Amino acid sequence: MRKNYLIMLGAPKCGTSSLSAWLGLQPYAALARQKETLYFTDFADLDWSGPGADFLEGRPQSVGAFFDEYSENPEAELRIEASTDNLSCPAAVENIARFVDRDDVGEFWLVAVLRDPIERIVSEYEHTLRLGWQTDSLLDSLKLEKERKDKGYHPLFRHIERSHYFTQIGRYKEIFGDRLTVLDFHRIREDAERKKLLGWMGYADEVEGELQHDNKRHVVKRPQAVQFLKNERLLDLGRRVFPKRMRPALRNLLTGREVGRYQARESEIDFILAAMRDEIAACVEAHEIPTDNWTVPMRCS
Repeated sequence: MRKNYLIMLGAPKCGTSSLSAWLGLQPYAALARQKETLYFTDFADLDWSGPGADFLEGRPQSVGAFFDEYSENPEAELRIEASTDNLSCPAAVENIARFVDRDDVGEFWLVAVLRDPIERIVSEYEHTLRLGWQTDSLLDSLKLEKERKDKGYHPLFRHIERSHYFTQIGRYKEIFGDRLTVLDFHRIREDAERKKLLGWMGYADEVEGELQHDNKRHVVKRPQAVQFLKNERLLDLGRRVFPKRMRPALRNLLTGREVGRYQARESEIDFILAAMRDEIAACVEAHEIPTDNWTVPMRCS
């Protein structure tokens, strides 16, 4: 039986987790078991190092394994794949094109969600802090980006590269045309915008559930302790030793208080603008990329 596919392209830290979770609430839809299967990227062919180098473990590398991602709801008419590296990974474009040409694939749609590049980069940088993967300043992280990519660091360290929206959208637009739509990060919170998306796909009459804000960002004083506390043996020991009422206080003691949201310095903003000025200008000129809620174009003028 042919299945329809909604393939979310990214960008990272632009609300794809919230939007895909909401889409998965619809009665005709099924999410992949792993929200980001990375199936369409070429990441499995690359050598990875540094923090999070094992992030490809358990990801499907064969089409059979990819289809198995939807085995919990095999009757669903629409399957949703939401790997945010689809947008920035050049290999994903051709891989998706080959996939949707299969006889067992019915209708398909591609969706990108974009936000102000500075907001996106700061959010991504905060995520590396939350994971305890680095203690560098944002400016240092930006300066180290090429070196880290050459060493095979996790894509979370590719702040500038993953924000080249105009180039990335252009690759998809050339092949898929009107099968691609681009949404604004800020507007996906609006019911009308999400219903418009379903209408574009032909599912306008069936809408269920509220959009939840997934992946809310916070950074604790000692993020390494958060990773330490994910150890299953340690968790099991803690459950046996400490009463349930004591565990939240103990966790707070180990991780430290939450740190406020990161405020980018002017030097960091200037670095981003210098690296992305032409890309940002092209996005503003491109009618298919919504930039109304961006503050970054005003900084470029």
